[in-house]
Amino acid sequence: MLLGTIVQTVNNRTRIRVSYNEWLAQGEVLANALVVVDSGTATVDTVTVTPDGKEISFFLNGGTLNDIFNLIITANTSFSQSRNDHITVGVQINGGPVINSGNASALLSIVGPTGAGPTGPTGPFSIAGFTGDTGPTGYTGNTGSTGAASTVTGPTGFTGNTGPTGPTGPSGANSTVTGPTGWTGPTGFTGPAGAVAATGATGYTGPTGATGAASTVTGPTGPTGPTGAQGAASTVTGPTGFTGITGPTGPTGATGPIANIIMYMTLAA
Repeated sequence: MLLGTIVQTVNNRTRIRVSYNEWLAQGEVLANALVVVDSGTATVDTVTVTPDGKEISFFLNGGTLNDIFNLIITANTSFSQSRNDHITVGVQINGGPVINSGNASALLSIVGPTGAGPTGPTGPFSIAGFTGDTGPTGYTGNTGSTGAASTVTGPTGFTGNTGPTGPTGPSGANSTVTGPTGWTGPTGFTGPAGAVAATGATGYTGPTGATGAASTVTGPTGPTGPTGAQGAASTVTGPTGFTGITGPTGPTGATGPIANIIMYMTLAA
């Protein structure tokens, strides 16, 4: 991160100190540090960690007029942390304005070692201000509310043309192999039993046959029982004897002619 911006004067040797006290954890100290000039003629030497392990110091030497460069600082700690920072440096002139009476031009003097130095710039000079770090990106504003849904349906697009029908492929050759007979399907379910037919009506009762004619043949008389012994004359009337056994019925006579009798037929219910 950027620790700051400083101005270095031509030919100066400046001691710079950087404190890490606010960043170090409790019990943590600096182990060592490295400082590098990233561009230009300036140099750095005598990089030292202070006895308490909270700061470093080093010397910055020289630099070319109008140079702008960075001091890259890497610090390592006893907790194995490593931190990289930088300081931006601008080099300005080390003398003030002068006026040469011979040509009346305003100059700036540069105090330096004996000998011919470089020609200074014409007119007064001031170092341009350093460009600061880019500020953080601003917060994203709230998303606006969603607009109301449109109630208008757009027109239906045109229907594309139907592509041409591709050519019919050639017919396959007739197979000479008869395929296997398929499996016989399962027997279907038996249908429901038919309704029981109604019982037919009872037929008509036939007419009653004619009554046969009375027999004219008398059956034979049964045998007469034996006569009892002649009893003494009694003044008492004896009991009446038993009735003899009736003889067998004679045979049925022949059927007489059919009588002219009107019969009524009875219809069955």
